[in-house]
Amino acid sequence: MTDFLHAMADHKIYGSVIVNTKWQIVIPKEARAYLGIKAGDTLLVTSKWTCFLGFVKADNIKELINKLQKSIDIEDTSDKKKQHRKS
Repeated sequence: MTDFLHAMADHKIYGSVIVNTKWQIVIPKEARAYLGIKAGDTLLVTSKWTCFLGFVKADNIKELINKLQKSIDIEDTSDKKKQHRKS
């Protein structure tokens, strides 16, 4: 559970939503405004840890991939430094 809490530390919670009988939700106004989501935008739906559901604007997928790559590069460098210290 600590991995989940650590990963969520820099995330913002905008409230809760209710899934209606057509399996639809309404994205909170503050989240739509912050992310610039407008009617007709395409969102990619993602999940993690069987308990997290997220949305990424399709227009922003390149930015997300770049951020993920930087994160992976940072973690990889950190892991290599730890392995080097152990040797």
